[in-house]
Amino acid sequence: MKLKFMKDGYGLCTEIGVDYIKQIVKIKNYTDHPLDRAFGINECPTLKDYEEFLEERCMPKTRHHLILELQMLRLNCGYNPLVIAKHFNGRTAGDDHYIIFEEEETFGEID
Repeated sequence: MKLKFMKDGYGLCTEIGVDYIKQIVKIKNYTDHPLDRAFGINECPTLKDYEEFLEERCMPKTRHHLILELQMLRLNCGYNPLVIAKHFNGRTAGDDHYIIFEEEETFGEID
């Protein structure tokens, strides 16, 4: 899967390649500003880092009545940060970053 971590008014901040089978995450940063990078100063994120990144880009799993809210959004998958982040394009309140999900099944090389 390939993702692009973007910022309004700036563009591409980090390109992310994820291979779920091999459990590999590769990134390429396009900015020197750690706060605009998907993983900050971490240049070698793990799959766990990636999963935490997705959780940060969606509603918290401790949210009151989370399952009911997900059902209202027609996301009957339980708490799945990837599905939730895709639904909202990784946008969170008060933040100008978002995610473009490019490829569903292929890892793809990061240029």
